Amino acid sequence: MPQSETIAAKLRELPDSPGVYQLKDKRGRIIYIGKALSLKNRVPTYFHQSAHNDPRISHLVRRIADLDWIVVQSELDALMLESSLVRQWQPMYNTMLKDDKSYPYVKITAEPFPRVMLTRRYVQDGGRYWGPMTSVAQVRSAVRFIAGLFQLRTCKLTIDGEKKYHKPCLDYHLKLCSAPCVGYIGREEYAKLVGYAQDFFNGNYGRVVDEVKQRMWEASELKQYEAAARYRDLIAAAEKSVARQRVIGRPGENLDVVGLAHSKDRACVLLMPVRDGRLIGDRKFILNHRMEDTEGNDVLAGFIKLHYANPLNVPPE
Repeated sequence: MPQSETIAAKLRELPDSPGVYQLKDKRGRIIYIGKALSLKNRVPTYFHQSAHNDPRISHLVRRIADLDWIVVQSELDALMLESSLVRQWQPMYNTMLKDDKSYPYVKITAEPFPRVMLTRRYVQDGGRYWGPMTSVAQVRSAVRFIAGLFQLRTCKLTIDGEKKYHKPCLDYHLKLCSAPCVGYIGREEYAKLVGYAQDFFNGNYGRVVDEVKQRMWEASELKQYEAAARYRDLIAAAEKSVARQRVIGRPGENLDVVGLAHSKDRACVLLMPVRDGRLIGDRKFILNHRMEDTEGNDVLAGFIKLHYANPLNVPPE
């Protein structure tokens, strides 16, 4: 059962929407941050009798005196916001109740000959990360597509350009890898291929399309018509995707547009990412929070500080 009328009233107000919730103690300190596909369905479960079967949950619930939430558009937005908030506030019960479930990223390593891979750990090791994503299948598909298209390695070999292995693996013969392991490609040329992959993940699809077009013409001249048709289909899919994106800036321009609208009892932050001069989407964050007119700038500044504390959210230059 709810511990107070404050909590009982807020439980009745919870929306049936994705979001992030913050559980607070009597001093107003955030003691746990969680995400939910439906705030209305998830948050009340802490106060069900069955939740008290777990001593850790029971201990948390006894300390809850208040709660707040932020509504977002999707499960992925909830995941990313939760990650940022936990890093910002480091609530004690997020450590105590941490489970083994983690979400996947696409990673390009910082090795001399970088590889494309799926990882569930974000580590400050010089590599480039994109994510997190809710679908492992989506990440695996992206890794296969980009690694194969630009012939980047996915193996775990240690390749520094000095040691040469005896023969390339099957991926080379299938034209899925440029075989740096046997010295078939130099570090500088390989770095260009890595740059193409990074452009794709950063939303700079034009460069990717140009590369695929070149591959298509080369395959056609060599009478490799099946390969040429494959590249043609890739171009059509990529150009169709890009055509749906509204052009609002200069080619090559990468930035985020952030705006705020608010009433007395809630606020909405709108985030619109622009990549290569194209608006590629928008994300809304609704804060259930009473505020005065003078608080608007503080809320916006706080959101910007919080959102970009995660380096994955910083637009590429």
